[in-house]
Amino acid sequence: HEKLGSQYKSHHQILNRHVARGLKMVSDRHFMGEKISLTIDEATKTFDALRDSLNGRRKQLEQSVAAEQYKTDVLECKSLINDLAIEANSLESPSSLEEVSAQENTLYVTDDAAGKLEETIETLRTRGEQFPSINSLENDMESNYKKLVLGLQQKQSMLQEKKVVYEFLSDIDDECSWMVEKKQEADSDEYG
Repeated sequence: HEKLGSQYKSHHQILNRHVARGLKMVSDRHFMGEKISLTIDEATKTFDALRDSLNGRRKQLEQSVAAEQYKTDVLECKSLINDLAIEANSLESPSSLEEVSAQENTLYVTDDAAGKLEETIETLRTRGEQFPSINSLENDMESNYKKLVLGLQQKQSMLQEKKVVYEFLSDIDDECSWMVEKKQEADSDEYG
């Protein structure tokens, strides 16, 4: 198609020279002026039809390339969403306050990445309006994103609950340790 477009441009210049020459003959009142004028009109119409076909085909190809790029971008975004979901779902129930903190950090990074994806999804939604035939991919991507966000919220809630419990247990343990230490002092026969 590129080659045909290039040939079109060079033949356009050639045709313009021929048309100029023919119009000169018509203006000079050549005895075949009417035939020359009709031939110029026919050649111009044929050339315009070729231009319209080339432009239409180029537009179709551009739309096809844009649709494929959109589809690729949606699939890539979907893949990122799935990767983030896998990462979030791989977090097991923490068994200590340290594990809660580590998982909170991981969840923070995952949540931040998901937030950035939201902007990408909005851009893809806008671009997708041109390609209604592949909207199902976009709908699937958005559904997966909503599930990811819900999963992240649930994980954060669970971590917050675990954190509260482990902080409570740690505080009680510290108090019990203090009490044991003080009981030993109270039970001591030493006077000092």
